[in-house]
Amino acid sequence: MLFGTCLRISNFIYQRMWVDMIFEGFTQFIMLAALFGFMDYMIIGKWLTDWDAELAENNKQPPGVIMAMIVMFLSGGVYDQLPEDKPQWGDFVSNQT
Repeated sequence: MLFGTCLRISNFIYQRMWVDMIFEGFTQFIMLAALFGFMDYMIIGKWLTDWDAELAENNKQPPGVIMAMIVMFLSGGVYDQLPEDKPQWGDFVSNQT
């Protein structure tokens, strides 16, 4: 998707559509890079966490990356507390710092 956005920006440059390039092409690139970067951060964090120890100590399952992204969009950034047995990314982030 980022490659397609880069092609779109190069097309704007070729057609000399500077306003569209700035307000559409760059905006799409920044949003996609931020969202995919955050998702990559969550995936790497999930890989590096010892979930066997978390399951043994706190009876917690690993949180789902896709579900976290969906909830992030649907809730508008509002973080609701889930029951204790449900996986939560807020717990993951607070344990890493």
